[in-house]
Amino acid sequence: MKNIFSFKKIQNLSLIHQLLVVIAVATGLLFLVVVPLIDYNMSIIVDKQMDDKLTIAQDSVINGSYMPTQRPQDFIFHIIYDYQTNAFLDTNIMDKKQLYEFYSFLFEDDLIKLYNHEETTIHDKGEIGNDVYYYMITKFDNTKCLISIVGSDYSDDLLHSLRN
Repeated sequence: MKNIFSFKKIQNLSLIHQLLVVIAVATGLLFLVVVPLIDYNMSIIVDKQMDDKLTIAQDSVINGSYMPTQRPQDFIFHIIYDYQTNAFLDTNIMDKKQLYEFYSFLFEDDLIKLYNHEETTIHDKGEIGNDVYYYMITKFDNTKCLISIVGSDYSDDLLHSLRN
């Protein structure tokens, strides 16, 4: 078997060509290291933006004491849960099946964790099927908590705008 890439071939090249080979290899290695780091940092930026969006939305619901109607441009769902009655008191999710899916697959464990510990807020994300959802659970009024959920549509739009 003949070695396709050998250092003897590089030694036979002129000094300028050797320099170009070294620069090309260094550029390739740099590209392989930097691109995943950029993608990772963009994911961190998107996660932070999603947390900020949920925080602002929750502040308006908790401090404004109102439940916004679901509008397609908002992408945010809100659920008020009462620990004493173990019931959802209010929500802007019209489809009860979707509410149950959110509860079962996204935040059920975190809701229990929040109740049993002294934390006041939990931020996380989860998947239902192929869809990613960011959610935030915040305790208020001693026995209640607000669960806010935003879909990956918003984060996909944000990532797309960052990449462009």
